[in-house]
Amino acid sequence: MVERSHEEIRGVVREHYGARARDRLAATEEAEQGTDPAAAGDSCCDTSCCGPAESPPLEQTLVQRLYSAEEVKDLPEEALSSLGCGNPTAIAGLKEGEHVLDLGSGGGLDCFLAAQKVGPSGKAVGLDMTSDMLELALHIHRRFRQVSEE
Repeated sequence: MVERSHEEIRGVVREHYGARARDRLAATEEAEQGTDPAAAGDSCCDTSCCGPAESPPLEQTLVQRLYSAEEVKDLPEEALSSLGCGNPTAIAGLKEGEHVLDLGSGGGLDCFLAAQKVGPSGKAVGLDMTSDMLELALHIHRRFRQVSEE
């Protein structure tokens, strides 16, 4: 077994999740511009990890398993690119006016859901170790505001 330093491990994690965020952000921007490669029948990646082209992306499958359709109905599609492993808002018992800190927030799905539960008198803050994930979350936040205003 190869021993790695804490810095090496952080770097690998940062690069892996950063790449996922960059890929999701690029796909989102391409879809907004009408140049979505998936629409042309291309695979989401160059490997067979995703299975056949008609298989839903892993993120979509996770969201369907972890969140009810009611919970995510008002969120923009971009927010549904969760890389999480659970639905903390389902068990947190959040109440109006509370403050929430979402560590490892990624693209912000749980942070957006927490913000809905704590309402305008509360606060939900997302914190992630990758600038790419934060960029994705900011993009989703801007899109969320657009969807809310429509």
